Amino acid sequence: MTRSLLEELVDVAVDQHGYVRTRDATARGIDGANLRKMAARGRLEKVGRGLYRVPFLPRDEHDEYAEAVLWAEGRGIISHGSALALHQLCDINPSRLHLTVPSTYTPRRTGGELYRVWRRKLDPGEVTAVEPFPS
Repeated sequence: MTRSLLEELVDVAVDQHGYVRTRDATARGIDGANLRKMAARGRLEKVGRGLYRVPFLPRDEHDEYAEAVLWAEGRGIISHGSALALHQLCDINPSRLHLTVPSTYTPRRTGGELYRVWRRKLDPGEVTAVEPFPS
């Protein structure tokens, strides 16, 4: 039995809080034109450049963190006040989600207005994983 394109994308999205990147789809042999068609038909929601969400997968309190990490192409970590909130160490609610990315990485601008991006060398020993998000 042949699997549909949507079934292939759901397999990826389930592990990413409902999100799928264009690069994830490409790795499964699904090109950008198919993603755009699926979004136009309502099978996917276009969230940002290169980032889609499967609309029928349930949302939870970590969706914004998943979207932020994927927006930074997996190179960033949740940081500062946003990390405190993710770890449930405080009840602050920053106006923008804070991400720290490697100093050599410049994330794309589209969508960046949603985030406060910090740049610094990331020492893996200083990163704590709160499944599935690094912070």
